[in-house]
Amino acid sequence: MQHSRNYKTVYYLLIVLLFSLTSNNSNAQYIIEGAKYRSIRDSLLNNKKWQRQKDPINSISITGELTSTGHYISPDQEIWQKETPLIDNYLGRKIKHILVQHGTGKAILLLKGKDSIYITEDAAVKEGLLPNEAYSAGKIIKVDTPLYIGSNIPVYIKLQDPENKLVSLQAGIKSTGIPFKYELQSYLPGDVWVLEIGTDGKTKKVYAYTLLPDPEQGNSGPDFFAGEIRSVIVDYNLFKKQDKVTVTDGYSFSTGTIYFTRHTSANVQMATISSPSLHPAQPFLDMCLPGSNVMFDNVTLLDSAGEKIMPIGKSYILIDREDIRSNYSGLISGARFEGGIMTLYRYIIETMIRLPDIDLKKGKFDFDFSFMIEADGTLTDIIKNDFSAKDEIFKACHDLIIYSNGWIPASYKERNMRMPISMRFSIEIK
Repeated sequence: MQHSRNYKTVYYLLIVLLFSLTSNNSNAQYIIEGAKYRSIRDSLLNNKKWQRQKDPINSISITGELTSTGHYISPDQEIWQKETPLIDNYLGRKIKHILVQHGTGKAILLLKGKDSIYITEDAAVKEGLLPNEAYSAGKIIKVDTPLYIGSNIPVYIKLQDPENKLVSLQAGIKSTGIPFKYELQSYLPGDVWVLEIGTDGKTKKVYAYTLLPDPEQGNSGPDFFAGEIRSVIVDYNLFKKQDKVTVTDGYSFSTGTIYFTRHTSANVQMATISSPSLHPAQPFLDMCLPGSNVMFDNVTLLDSAGEKIMPIGKSYILIDREDIRSNYSGLISGARFEGGIMTLYRYIIETMIRLPDIDLKKGKFDFDFSFMIEADGTLTDIIKNDFSAKDEIFKACHDLIIYSNGWIPASYKERNMRMPISMRFSIEIK
């Protein structure tokens, strides 16, 4: 009788789901437990073998994280501004007003009655609901007064409105307490931009300065650049077209490390180059978006005698020259799996244990895969994996992921973009 009751439980699977989410990572665990006298595989395949099996697989779990992009928005950029629409009706409905969160690029259409429609600010501009007030590169105010790097660099900036704020790129900025007089702080030569951000969150003016080396320090020595670009604040499309590192005459490039940080992600990608060619870093160059930061570090140059020289590293801030702003995160959406990470884990486990040709072994298996989510939602490998010395479960999981459907690509201003995604998880079979 005891066995009879146990056999009646053979058809059910107990699924336990545990969620744990962070700002830019999705952590989760998915567990399947089978019946006591029957393996999970036989249960799912409806293989009616009633005899007790030798060492059956009774549970399989997957635990890990899916790393994509996360958004970091400062509190002062989360204010909703009430805007007057340029048209009175939308989709045949009367518009009362529009709420816009400029820092995140979100908008809400409040319609007559109690209905509302959520859209992006960029979409509202395209629909003719809001004016196009993007600050373009052609409006930049270039200040030709020579400024030299040092602890405090005085500048004069007359705000259009006392309540506006200043945001500096490539330098710190602080008020002196005297109206319209500020101080820049930078110890590196190069371009510095100061953005005047209005109370509505939009860029009103952009002041561009050039900081020169301290003349008392003499010749600054050899230098290097990304292609022919001489500014460290550069349009992202122009930066992606660069294919080599150029150096000062009389020197040659030897080695260097390039770090890529996306504005909406805490993850850093790294590429090492051993020649002027940027080809090894091309996959990461392709993924650069406005708000990204690209840093060249540990660069080694050779002089005419073959002696090694290490100049100061260089950090590039990427912008959209047609839409200059201090924060692009609201316009960028990260790649993700439709239905969430738990749907992905369920697909991996329940499909893998149905594969008739894979010999599932008990144990714990750790996976670390990196894929490129292409603009059409398909996956490609960033690094070619070698499964020759690993259990077949590794290749099975890799193939299940790379041929999976349901991926939603990343986007910038609702235009699909390719973007990497990392998966680190463990599968435990008992």
